[in-house]
Amino acid sequence: MAQMNPDTLGRYQILGELGRGAMGIVYEALDPLIERKVAIKTIRMDLSAAERAAFEERFLREAKSAGQLIHPNIVTIFDAGESDDLAYIAMEVLNGPSLRDLLDKHTPITPSEIANIIAQAAEALAFAHSRGIVHRDIKPGNIILLENRHVKIADFGIAQLPTGSHTLVGTVLGSPKYMSPEQLSGKEIDGRSDIFSLGVVLYEMLTGEAPFYGDNVSAIMYQVLHNDPPPPSKLNPRLPTLFNEIVAQALNKNPDSRYASATEMARELREAEAQLAIAPVLNSPLTAEPRNKNTTPQVTDATLLVLPGPAGAATVQAAPPLSQSEPEPVSQPMPRKSPAPLRHFHPWRWVSGFTLLIAAGVLVFFTAWWLSHRIVHSLQPVDSAPLINNEETAAKPAPLPKAHTQSAMPQDSSPAMATEKQLSKKIEQTAVNNAPAATAATATLNLTVLPWGEVYVDGEMKGVSPPLVSLELPAGKHVIEFRNSTLPAHSIPVRLKPGEKRKIRYQFQ
Repeated sequence: MAQMNPDTLGRYQILGELGRGAMGIVYEALDPLIERKVAIKTIRMDLSAAERAAFEERFLREAKSAGQLIHPNIVTIFDAGESDDLAYIAMEVLNGPSLRDLLDKHTPITPSEIANIIAQAAEALAFAHSRGIVHRDIKPGNIILLENRHVKIADFGIAQLPTGSHTLVGTVLGSPKYMSPEQLSGKEIDGRSDIFSLGVVLYEMLTGEAPFYGDNVSAIMYQVLHNDPPPPSKLNPRLPTLFNEIVAQALNKNPDSRYASATEMARELREAEAQLAIAPVLNSPLTAEPRNKNTTPQVTDATLLVLPGPAGAATVQAAPPLSQSEPEPVSQPMPRKSPAPLRHFHPWRWVSGFTLLIAAGVLVFFTAWWLSHRIVHSLQPVDSAPLINNEETAAKPAPLPKAHTQSAMPQDSSPAMATEKQLSKKIEQTAVNNAPAATAATATLNLTVLPWGEVYVDGEMKGVSPPLVSLELPAGKHVIEFRNSTLPAHSIPVRLKPGEKRKIRYQFQ
């Protein structure tokens, strides 16, 4: 592990080397003032005096702007400066792999996780764009994954401000495989350029390979400018087709036809994540591997400077070698052919309809369950009281034993017998006429109390419901009160009309 003099980068004490990139070396260091470990990214400044002055002005200004990006998905920058022939940025130390590591190791990942990761990155870019900062170098190596797939975007320190008034004229900084057409052409760029780059990253996560390929930088640049890649589901039939439209819009050659903002792209990715959550059969881990098995670092993955040549033709210059011992980047051919078949392959050509069918089935099931639950709980036990109310029976005179009287007494048409028969009929008629009047003076109150409750009428307890389901009360005003030993009591004032039948249903909350 390389060591450096503690005084090489200002007050920081170098602890060791964390990694190397196209721009410089990344060190782990200690800030002795606050005893905090930081990651220090260095950038070589092998420039002329005039170029160095312009670079220093731009670098410090953009590092300051990036330091103001306080967002949960953006790496925090603590400090920036220069020492000897190096510029440096001090930032938080991240303990986690990059997306580049996951892609190189072919780590299985579900489509919903992919949607979540890219949505987090889009939300971070939307925050930076709202403050006038464009990243310009979005690629898998700059997207770090912490615990629980929490995303952090790094390298905002080399971002370009949209005005472009203080940038190095004619210089384009980025990685060709992930650069937008307008960025490769040296045109003015805005946040939609980052959206294109993020679309390339999404495509590579879904299929295992980047959408633009070639055996040299010029071939890749030509494809970025002129060729449209096939839909992701064509290369990996296991993919839900809902990603096809998201990728197509993000990779549109015309910036005006892309997402208007990274917020829109994040919203569609969140919607895709939600749809996959209700269709687990479509969310199995993806293990697609790229067709090119060679893992040697390629120049097409590095950050390059693209300088406009004569008559607008672009030329490409790689960043200078980091050290004599570091191998030169090697370009590998990537022939285009059909993807290797995946194990347990199942075509899902009608994914959208199948997803809606599952959702409808789930909705019908829970609706039926809810209705049956309500019906069962609304059923109440039937009281075992006699069908004829005792009060009505008592008020109604007992009928005369006609059959017995007729059989016991001889048939006689004497005036005394006729008088007795007339008197009997009069008594019966009087009883019939008086019966409705007795019934009409009362009213019936049917009760349903959940889960149970003591029933009081005008302060007098009448019983516990259930099993009590019915009360016969005099017509008029009453106060019905339900009490439960564990729940608040509840009173209901009622006015009952003669002969009325009323239902009262109460559920303790």
